[in-house]
Formats: sequence, C-alpha cells, structure tokens
Amino acid sequence: MTESIYIIAEAAQGYEGSADVACLLAKSAKKAGADAIKFQVIFADDLVSEDYQHYDLFKSLEMPQESWGEISDLCRSMGIELILDVFGPLSADVAKNVCADGVKIHSTCFFDDALHEIAFKNFDNIFVSIGGIKKFEVDQFVSRIPLGKSVVFMHGYQAEPTPIEKNHLNRISTLGESTGSQVGFMDHSDGDGCDTELLSVLALGMGVKFFEKHITLARCLEMEDYTSALAPDNFKKYVDTLKRMALSLGQADLCLADEEFEYRSKVLKRVVARRDLEPGDVLSADNTRFVRTKNSQGLHQLSNVYGKKLLMSCERGQPVEENMVE
Repeated sequence: MTESIYIIAEAAQGYEGSADVACLLAKSAKKAGADAIKFQVIFADDLVSEDYQHYDLFKSLEMPQESWGEISDLCRSMGIELILDVFGPLSADVAKNVCADGVKIHSTCFFDDALHEIAFKNFDNIFVSIGGIKKFEVDQFVSRIPLGKSVVFMHGYQAEPTPIEKNHLNRISTLGESTGSQVGFMDHSDGDGCDTELLSVLALGMGVKFFEKHITLARCLEMEDYTSALAPDNFKKYVDTLKRMALSLGQADLCLADEEFEYRSKVLKRVVARRDLEPGDVLSADNTRFVRTKNSQGLHQLSNVYGKKLLMSCERGQPVEENMVE
C-alpha cells in the first residue's frame, strides 16, 4: 500500500456475473488512478436464504473461479491491487485462490466469526465495514484481532446516496482512538451531486488514509449502486483531487522545513542601531530599532539585546549580531 493515501474503486454491482464487464471496470479504475479495485465475490448461498427477495439477483452475480482468475491476472498485469468482498467460505476460497491483495468483510458479516478466522489466517490486508455497527460491538471485534494482524475499519454506509449530514465524520477520530486502528472512509455521497470530492477531502483533513468510492462505467447505465458511483473521468478527478490535497498534509512534527527557515530569515525583524554606537554603549529601545533588514543578519530576540553592552562599534542602521554584545 502507498504511504500516503490508498483509494479503492468499488465496482458497482452491475457487472451481472460478467467477467468482461468486471475487467472493463478494473481497467477504468486503473486509468482513473485508483490504488485498488474492489469486487464483491457473490455466491447466493454464502449470503442469503433461498426465500430472500433478491436471491435470484445474487445468483446472477455468481462467477466461476476461472473468471476471477482472469480478473486477478488482469489487475496484476496492470499494477492495480485487487480487494475482494467475501461473504462466506466460497467467496473466501476465491479470494485465496486468486491471491487477492486483501479482503473486506461487509457489515453483513460483522458477526460471522468463522469468516473472520479465515480472513485472519489467509490475508494480511483486511478491511472491515462498520456501517450500522455499534461501538461496543466494534470494541469486541478489536479484542479478537490476532496479534500481528491489523485491520482498517471502514466508516460509512450506503443510503443510495447517503445525505451529507448523515456521514458523521466526527466519529472517525473517536473510532481511531478507541480501537487503536486505522479508520477509513466509504464515501457514498451522491455521484451526481456537488460534493463528490469535498466530503472525502474533509475526511482526509481528519487523518483518513483509506478511501472507498464506487466506480461505474457510465451513470446513465444505472448499474447497481450507481447512485453514489462516479464514471471513470469523474473518478479520476476524485483521485487526482485527493492525492493532490494529501500533499498539503505534510509532516506531523513541528520541525521547520528548509523553506520555512528561508521564510523566517526574510520576515523576522532584527535589532539595528538607531544611530552610530560605540563600544560600551548599553543597548535599549532608545538607541536601537526593531525592523526588517536587507539581509538575515542580526539578533531578533529583544531579550538577547536590551541591557547588553556593545563590544565594538555599530553604525546607524547596522544589525546587532551575537558576537557584538556581552
């Protein structure tokens, strides 16, 4: 994963079990600059009962191992990482067999301990959706994370689309402090709205490094999940904006950078002689001025000057330097 931010393009579920469409989405994500493409590996019987209202839809999204292998090979050849949503042992086997770069556990499976064990055993990069999950339940999950394993908890939920005021970004800091883990953000804002980048930029400023946003081939196709999805060109703008803004975060320590030292040398006021001064003169506000000077020479802290004696002559307008006083 990159050291700065990591952007996952979540494939809108409209690929309808077609490896060709899935590959087009992967290519679009790569061209848009995403770090990873994520698909949901669906096996209806892994996920829902036969009387579930969308059972037939989930059956239509099933793809054989060979198709997932084709998608994985394409991602590897393009240099984009492959993250797979897993919902049970069948989809987890697919993720393992194609050597996925990571897996995501959907909120649907938050309490599926057996699936969690499979994920922890076989994958290093694990994302866990916590949309609709209570804090104490997240805390309980944290207590079960094996030593040496790390989890990125993904904040957000899909309300097709999620209204801006329902994102509760302030929870991100709270979750990070209470879990001791990275907290990512799933941006489900309106893909046709005016906040397609702003919401994630705001989360970026709150310390988020992992982002997930739906990508679709074209919004006019109205593929599943298209409401919060971006078409490839707009997804590229989303990625470019986030990665450009990430540069502004810079370093967390308070040590000045070279450019800041240069700025400092230009703008700090210096103590200069108000008139010609002789050795032995005691420096004060009466015989000095505190102004910017032509160069960066001279003392800039009055406490290091006032009350001190000059050791040498100092002409009018000349900065008072450290070696000139005692």
